[in-house]
Amino acid sequence: MADSKESPLVAIFREKGIRMLGTANEPLFCATDVARYIQDSHGAQTFQGMSDEYIKWEEARDSMGRLRKTRFLVEFGLYEYLLASKRTLARPFKIYTYRMLKEERKRLIDAAELEAHIAQTKCEEYKQAALAAQQEAEAARRETVAAQAKAEAAEKDARSIRQDWAHQELDSLDLRREVATLRKCKGELARLRREKADAELEAFDRRWGPCNAVRASMGLPPRKE
Repeated sequence: MADSKESPLVAIFREKGIRMLGTANEPLFCATDVARYIQDSHGAQTFQGMSDEYIKWEEARDSMGRLRKTRFLVEFGLYEYLLASKRTLARPFKIYTYRMLKEERKRLIDAAELEAHIAQTKCEEYKQAALAAQQEAEAARRETVAAQAKAEAAEKDARSIRQDWAHQELDSLDLRREVATLRKCKGELARLRREKADAELEAFDRRWGPCNAVRASMGLPPRKE
């Protein structure tokens, strides 16, 4: 492995275990050696999923000295692979790259311009938050109005039910009164019928006398002594 004082970028380019071809402007890095460098045992699967623009196939000798078609990474392919890797040994290169990009950003992006952009974003966030709060308040108001309308409808229904009950009570009272009157009429009718029968019996007795035999032949009860 490379000297720990070297930057991760320099360390990779100086690593003796990584075979390199190409030119100084367009170097190529043996993909298998790069995977071994960060101890990635699944590098072959990763390389198969990479874009063809990051891969070059070159003649190179294997560990047995045989000349074989070998997968090499172009420089952008090398960076793509290391930045996408989850291996612990790739992390120093990631941090180095991110720091380098941050420094480049500081050099290229004016601080005042960036602050203005941040302030604008915050302002937009405040506007969105205020609008959301206003919408929530309006929704709560509508819910309150709807709840009040439901309560009024429920109260109206309750009044209607109470009125129906009152009418039913009155109808029941009228019915009871009618039944009592009918019973009274029936009793009065029965009384009148009894009085008429008694009057007819008295008239019979006056005409025919207390002859129970004659009374029985006419279907009349015997005379009471």
